[in-house]
Amino acid sequence: MLTFITEQKDGEPDTITSHMHKNLTVKVEDVIVFELKAPKAGWSHQQLEQINLDNVEYGEAYLGDQWVGSTEV
Repeated sequence: MLTFITEQKDGEPDTITSHMHKNLTVKVEDVIVFELKAPKAGWSHQQLEQINLDNVEYGEAYLGDQWVGSTEV
């Protein structure tokens, strides 16, 4: 299961805002195995968590070049 590490709590860095309009990709060994275009308003943590990626057994998630999650978390 892919876990997104994008929820911002007090004192934590914002990892989404500057990348929120970039496509979501999931890569396995630098090969894109899933890609989804960004919504017009940009991604939010809640939107990312609603994406059904149950068929992704392993991989790393990115918004553009910003790492946002993994199956290894």
